[in-house]
Amino acid sequence: MLQSKKIIIFSFISLLVVFLLVLLIIVPLLRNIYGIFDNILETKKDLASFKNESLKAEVFDNDYNDLQITSETIEQRLVNESAPIELIKFFEDTAKELDLLIDISPASILTMQKDPWQSIGFSVELIGDFSNAMRFLEKIENSPYFIETTKFDARLMTQKDLSHKRYQDFLIGRILTTLEFKAYTKQ
Repeated sequence: MLQSKKIIIFSFISLLVVFLLVLLIIVPLLRNIYGIFDNILETKKDLASFKNESLKAEVFDNDYNDLQITSETIEQRLVNESAPIELIKFFEDTAKELDLLIDISPASILTMQKDPWQSIGFSVELIGDFSNAMRFLEKIENSPYFIETTKFDARLMTQKDLSHKRYQDFLIGRILTTLEFKAYTKQ
């Protein structure tokens, strides 16, 4: 019996030593492993967040470049307010191409609060065929400038409309088309 008590005591002490070993060595190791695992998960989350931010920065950079190109394009489409020579030349060249007589003068325009830019007005009188005047209008509206047509009037020319006597015979019976445009300008 003594032997069996010794075995039980030895077993109990062995179990106690194993338990203490588990408690003092293995549990801290497991806690350390769980801590490392948590750090790995946090690092993965940070990496995913960093990749997401990197993608956002790349998209922003692309959007910024697109906006810069768009801004430059808009800038090119706006008329120089102090010297709208290019636009006037465009009017004249288009009228000449379509065999229309043209008279260009400044016009007062109504500016709206919703207008995105400042603007200047032009009154354009065209003498010639109505179909050519309509093509002129189409070319102006499809031009590289930001232009809005604010008035359109077309009528048959009569004797009293003519101020130039040398053109009287040529112009009677032609169509007088009056257009007013609002051209948006650079500030």
